[in-house]
Amino acid sequence: MKLAKGLKITALVLMSLLIAFFLFMGIGEMVGGDTSGIGHLFPVAIVILLMWLGWKAPLGVGILLTILGILYSARFLIGMSYAEGIPFALNVIAIPFFLFGLLFLSAGIIERKNKKV
Repeated sequence: MKLAKGLKITALVLMSLLIAFFLFMGIGEMVGGDTSGIGHLFPVAIVILLMWLGWKAPLGVGILLTILGILYSARFLIGMSYAEGIPFALNVIAIPFFLFGLLFLSAGIIERKNKKV
């Protein structure tokens, strides 16, 4: 049970770094006078909701985030026409969601296995 809790906490800490990035970008734009920085608050709200749900139901959120990471990866590999931007886009957007998903998925599997025993 400690391993599952540790995996969930690791996922939450990493997700909070993503929130910090979005807030940094949004606040930076708004301080610079660009009101479109408010648009960064929507992903923050979604990630906070996913963090809360991930703590309560890690298996479901893990599956969702893993699939989301795969779909983002496919989108960037198929949709981008220039090679220089693909690794950056994958590293910044797709891979973190895949990683969060794998952490929650692992925690959910461990919790489910421990409940059956």
